[in-house]
Amino acid sequence: MKNNKLIKFISVLLSLLLALSVISVSVSAKEVWNCSQGETFEFGSYPQKKVEDTELISKLNTHQLNWKSYGYYLGTGKWYDGQMQSSDFMKYVDIDLDGKRYRGVTFSQFRPYCTGLTSESSYQDDNGYETDTVYWFKYEPLSWRILDVAEGFAVCENIIDSQAYNNTLYYSEEYYQDTTCKVFANNYEKSSIREWLNSDFYDMAFTVSEKEVIETTTCDNSCWNPNQIELNGNPTNDKVFLLSYNEVLNSSYGFSSDRTETDVFRQAKTTDYAVCQGLNVQTDDTAWWWLRTSGSYSGSSCGINFDGNASHYYNTNYVLNGIRPALKVNVKDVVPQTEIKAEDMVMYYKGTDVVSTDVKEIDGIGYDVEYSSSDEKVVTVDNDGKITAVGRGTAQITCKVTDEYGNVTKDTCNVEVKFQWW
Repeated sequence: MKNNKLIKFISVLLSLLLALSVISVSVSAKEVWNCSQGETFEFGSYPQKKVEDTELISKLNTHQLNWKSYGYYLGTGKWYDGQMQSSDFMKYVDIDLDGKRYRGVTFSQFRPYCTGLTSESSYQDDNGYETDTVYWFKYEPLSWRILDVAEGFAVCENIIDSQAYNNTLYYSEEYYQDTTCKVFANNYEKSSIREWLNSDFYDMAFTVSEKEVIETTTCDNSCWNPNQIELNGNPTNDKVFLLSYNEVLNSSYGFSSDRTETDVFRQAKTTDYAVCQGLNVQTDDTAWWWLRTSGSYSGSSCGINFDGNASHYYNTNYVLNGIRPALKVNVKDVVPQTEIKAEDMVMYYKGTDVVSTDVKEIDGIGYDVEYSSSDEKVVTVDNDGKITAVGRGTAQITCKVTDEYGNVTKDTCNVEVKFQWW
């Protein structure tokens, strides 16, 4: 092993790597540190696949079910009268069974596709769901697509939920979030979707240790149209956020720079859980999904259509739009720490040898390796780990391994130098 030269090591079992990590996080599949732009990794978990096994459903239903309200909104039948109210018609419960987690969902009436409407206007029944029935969904790892390797910038590969950009909408010459008429309906900083992403979703999807490696990102919340400065929002600092209009037109992230183009990289499939929440889903399992950027008027936000083109005209109190969260992961913090062991040695005066080290190697990670001697009057060491005995006594050889993310691991060994018996 040579100093100042990146050395690619042989892969070892993922389970061993995670066991050696300083921070234990749920990174699997293709590891984030070994991803290229456009590839995916797994991080966090969320209810996704619908449980179809009747025996498992019976087991889950026998548990003590302490239902909690989603607090979803119902209206009076008018789109923007500001009279939408939180209600208890839809509930959930989480159950751990045999080492796995499941979410139960039930609703006494359908969730409207717009918070201003009543339960008669819903996609839940179109999607095959019925009232007063319990449905179960399995928590599964979330898949994230890398947009920028250096920043650890990633977007959820699938549409994982269905939420309104803002739960309430009121019209009085302009569209506002509520009847106080103080904040435009498409203001991301004050939106209910931002609050949901950084509280409900964040707390449900990630463990404490996973939260520690999620960066805080400063988000630009300018309007898509630079001429509509009145619709610009303040920058926000978020752990989880929606992509912006400009980001989904950024070719360096893998997207088409043409908003009107049918872009497969902007298209997204839904999960069973998201469909249950009331998405307007197509036969190919694609759906609309939200962007955080304000749209062409104060009551609209930008989003992505079924076919992958970008739109400026989604009413902010739509529930039929899906959620694809985005975040930035500190890649340095999720790289498993290398384990190194240097063996003690005995040498004779003027003899040469090579430091004996055992390094637990990590696939796809580059390293620099450095050696140093505590007493060069006893032993010297070069960049290849070759040691020379130059005097009687004992010295320590330090082996320092620095990975390409700046993580450092060290170990030392004692080298005793003796004279020949004669």
